[in-house]
Amino acid sequence: MTVSIGYEIEEGINQLAFHTHSTFEIYMLLEGECTFQIGDRFFELQPDDILLINGLTLHKAFVSEESGAYKRTVVHFEQADITPLLQSIDAEHVLTLFSGERGYLYRLKNPENKERIQTYMRELDRLQHVKKSQNVQSQSLLILTQILLEIDSSNLKSPKITNQRDIKITHAESIARFMTLQFKERIDIATISNATNLSQSYLSHVFKEVTGMTVMTFLMSYRLSQAMYLLRLRQELQINKIAKEAGFESNAHFSRFFKKHVGQTPLQYRKANG
Repeated sequence: MTVSIGYEIEEGINQLAFHTHSTFEIYMLLEGECTFQIGDRFFELQPDDILLINGLTLHKAFVSEESGAYKRTVVHFEQADITPLLQSIDAEHVLTLFSGERGYLYRLKNPENKERIQTYMRELDRLQHVKKSQNVQSQSLLILTQILLEIDSSNLKSPKITNQRDIKITHAESIARFMTLQFKERIDIATISNATNLSQSYLSHVFKEVTGMTVMTFLMSYRLSQAMYLLRLRQELQINKIAKEAGFESNAHFSRFFKKHVGQTPLQYRKANG
């Protein structure tokens, strides 16, 4: 795969799990409301917002079923494929856009920026439906480079904290950060409250408001994602060891939870994804 695009996707709201992948990702929200998590940071997106994601960082979109339409365009590409082209034009620095140091989130305010990027996206989608050839792959990489240079040259900045809603997102980030760092330990609401200096009732309410899921649902989903990662990439680890590494209380609890939410036993999942 050189460059792939999911253009103006509308389906899949119920498939938005924590995940990682080896590719870099450009995510552009077109319609609807979405809170997006990358690592331990949350971003409340508006239509035309762009996220640049290193796929190896755990990420997830939170979309409420009550929020209506959810349309987005998603581009995936391998860093190794585009690096030689960027080096040839002395533009390898644009890959720092994916590092988090520059913000992850880029908000399009200029209609001309928006139109040019959407034009590039449409062309990528057109090329995806053309018979694959070296020429088509080269064109796709050139267009992808134009998108990244457009974002870079626009000097787009991540929005700063300006209102009460943003403060709630900051608190949700603190809660998530604690859980993602301590997920192997025994955690309950009281533990999180003590660690974040937020009351139990407030942290439960604000986290559900920002993410659409409860604190404990988030924690168990995160543990499940870690277990799936270990099952895929650490073939030498025994199942009971993975259960412990992912923060599950027992191997039996891990197996039941995994089968319920993945539809396979841990061993079946490992064999299918090994």
